Amino acid sequence: VDHFLGNLSVAKKYREKLQLTFHDPKQYYFIAKKETTLHNVSGKVISIIPFPQLKNPCSEGLEYNLSQTLLLGENISVRNKANRDTVSISYEEGCGIIVVER
Repeated sequence: VDHFLGNLSVAKKYREKLQLTFHDPKQYYFIAKKETTLHNVSGKVISIIPFPQLKNPCSEGLEYNLSQTLLLGENISVRNKANRDTVSISYEEGCGIIVVER
């Protein structure tokens, strides 16, 4: 767990220079850009976790579209589902992790 959290911290630190994507057998995850588009995700579970906050997030193509600021320890968006093949996620400020089911 310490290596996992450390890797996320490194990904956050260098998010302006690198787009790191982590993979495991069931999902992949990465630090979200201010505007992120996911392709070929219809029916897949998608989670958005603030790291530590996402101000004014907006989404299109999810069963439950985002409508309020997300804050770690208060409200997060886990186990949502893509109802389209393409999903768009954006936010004004902050940092977040997007987790996509394989």
